[in-house]
Amino acid sequence: MQRSVQLWLITCGILVLLMIVIGAITRLTDSGLSMIEWRPILGFLPPLSDVEWQRVFALYQQIPEYRFQNYGMDIEGFKSIFWWEYFHRLWGRIIGLVYTIPLVVFWWRGMLPKAWQPALVILLFLGGLQGVIGWWMVKSGLSQNLDVSAFRLMVHLGMALLILSGLWWFILSSQAGKSDVSRETIVHYRLGLLVYAVLWLLVLISVLSGALVAGNDAGMVYNDWPLMNGSFVPEEYLGAEFSAWFDQQATVQFHHRMLAYGLFLFVAVLNVCVWRSSQPERLGLIVILFVICIQIVLGIVTLLSTVETALAISHHINAVILLLVTTTVCFYRLRAIKF
Repeated sequence: MQRSVQLWLITCGILVLLMIVIGAITRLTDSGLSMIEWRPILGFLPPLSDVEWQRVFALYQQIPEYRFQNYGMDIEGFKSIFWWEYFHRLWGRIIGLVYTIPLVVFWWRGMLPKAWQPALVILLFLGGLQGVIGWWMVKSGLSQNLDVSAFRLMVHLGMALLILSGLWWFILSSQAGKSDVSRETIVHYRLGLLVYAVLWLLVLISVLSGALVAGNDAGMVYNDWPLMNGSFVPEEYLGAEFSAWFDQQATVQFHHRMLAYGLFLFVAVLNVCVWRSSQPERLGLIVILFVICIQIVLGIVTLLSTVETALAISHHINAVILLLVTTTVCFYRLRAIKF
C-alpha cells in the first residue's frame, strides 16, 4: 500500500473524529439551531456585514428556541452560538473536499486496490447523505420543538460513527500484513467471529443510546448513582410505552445505564473465556474492558455534575475511542479467517 494513500485515509479519519467532537460541542452549547438555512453551495461563507448578521439573527428569532428559551438574546450572544454551528458545517465541507479530491486522483492513477473501490464510493455517498441527515435533524427543531429530535440526532451520530468505522477499517487494512493463523484454528475463529460481531453491535447501540440521553437532556435529571431518585428502576419507567424509548428522560437514561452494565459484564466474561487461551485478541479485550471502565466512571461523574461540559465531551470522546478499539479487535479476528 502506497504511503500517500495511507496518509490520506489517516487524515480523513482524524477529520471525521474531530467532526464528531465538534458536533458534541455544538449540541452541548445549544448551537445547532442557530443556522436555519441550508445552503450546500454558498453556505461556506459566514455573514460578512452587519446587515447580513441582522438578517440571520432575525431568522433565528422566529423559531421556538429563541422565543421560549433565549428570548432577549442580543446579537453578540447569537454570534457565540452561530459560530459553533457554522464551524460544524464548514468542517463537513472540508472533509468532503479532503476525501473526494484525493479519491479521484488515486483512482485515476490506479493507486487504489480494486477490492476497495466499491466501499470507498459507498463512503463518499454516506458522507453526502450525512449532510442531508444533518439538515433533516435541524428541521425538526425549527417549527414546534425547542430542540432537534433526539431520534434524528441519534441517526446523525450513527452515520458519523459508521463513516469513521469504515475509514478506520481501511486504515487498518492498509497497514496489516499477511495473517499467520494456522488452519487448525480456522473453525474456532469462525465461531468466535459471531461473538465479536455482537460485541461491536453492543458498543454501537450503547453509544447511540447516549445520543438519546443527550437529545432529551436526560442527563439533567436523576443526577444520583447507583440509584435513580432513590430507586434502581425509576417510577416513570414502569408502564412506559415503546415511544418512551426515544423521548422519555427516565427511560433513555435507564436504558443507557443498563447497556453500560451489560456491556461491562459481556466483555468481562469474554476476558475470562480467552484468558488461558492463545487467542491473539486477549490484549485487545483487556483494552476494551479498560476503556469501558473509564467510560462508566466518566458517565457517572458527568451525571453527578449535572452534565458539566468538559466531562460530557470527555465521555463522548471516550465512547468513540471504545468503538474504534472494538473495531480493531473485530478487524483482526476477521482477518484471521481464511475463507
